[in-house]
Amino acid sequence: MRAKNLPIHIFVGTEQRNLAEELYIDQSDLALELASQPSWYAYYAHLMAQANIDYDQVKGECDNLQAEISNMIRAESARDSKKITEKHLEYSVAQNSRMQAKKRQVAEKRNQYEMLKVVVRAFEQRLQALISLCTLERIQFRGEENTGNPVPRYGGKINKKKDREGSTDSSSRAVESSISSREEMMAEIQRLRDLPPEEEE
Repeated sequence: MRAKNLPIHIFVGTEQRNLAEELYIDQSDLALELASQPSWYAYYAHLMAQANIDYDQVKGECDNLQAEISNMIRAESARDSKKITEKHLEYSVAQNSRMQAKKRQVAEKRNQYEMLKVVVRAFEQRLQALISLCTLERIQFRGEENTGNPVPRYGGKINKKKDREGSTDSSSRAVESSISSREEMMAEIQRLRDLPPEEEE
């Protein structure tokens, strides 16, 4: 299956986006792909930074709520002249419906932030793949200028007996490595998306 057809979907707000399509590189128009790379990277880097802010905010709200509920339970125990252990206090706080709802919200914000971190890393890998592809295309173009004969494009059969074409083969392997890394990033996004929400300790 080609990377473009991988079902990698993420939600940005309420909008579902196909990340595989946005990471896909059209090798027939590398100039356009390079021109659009900074915008895509800045877009997701901004979303990641905002997601981190949202996560920190909700985490702070969760800590404050935990302290509020804990104080409330202590006050009720003191009013009823009951002694409460720390273990029972922690259990009572954890069972509070408001606390449970807030912890779910924290988990959602954390997962969103972690997923966007993976997306930003994927676009960093995309940039490396673009650089490798452009280098390969430049080598191939020079080979055609020097020989007057077409040189096989990326994915074609290269004659390793010639030094110039041997360099092309090395660049080809670099491209394959970059693309492989990008696909690993998308696989990690899929793994994070499938994880069940975890509660904060």
